[in-house]
Amino acid sequence: TGVDVFVNARTDVFLKNLAPDRPVEETLRRAKQYAAAGADGLFAAAVKSRDDIAALVSGQALPLNVMAVPGLPQLNELAALGVRRLSAGSAIAQKMWAVAQQTAAQFLSEGSTETLFAGASTYVSLNAVFLKE
Repeated sequence: TGVDVFVNARTDVFLKNLAPDRPVEETLRRAKQYAAAGADGLFAAAVKSRDDIAALVSGQALPLNVMAVPGLPQLNELAALGVRRLSAGSAIAQKMWAVAQQTAAQFLSEGSTETLFAGASTYVSLNAVFLKE
């Protein structure tokens, strides 16, 4: 009791292609159930078309959260469409792992330690990120 919790109900209708012919309708059906159960927000993972986003915003009452995917409109347009939150999802980690794989492959093939540090963050700059309040 006394703890303020925001329940962001996630639906993977778009992400998993669960309703190929009617993803908006299925997401709205689920949103209605989530709202009735007390959810505070709707997270429609992988929705990306402007028309679908607009339909989800106007078709239900919960604030809409979307996930970064290729082809998603830019942040200012998402805000104009009524999106309330943009999640990076796994995109930052995926990008980081790709850079790590490329760097490791280059290090192993060339044996040069210089490439390991090109563009790398320093310990001081990394620690500063985690010490901010």
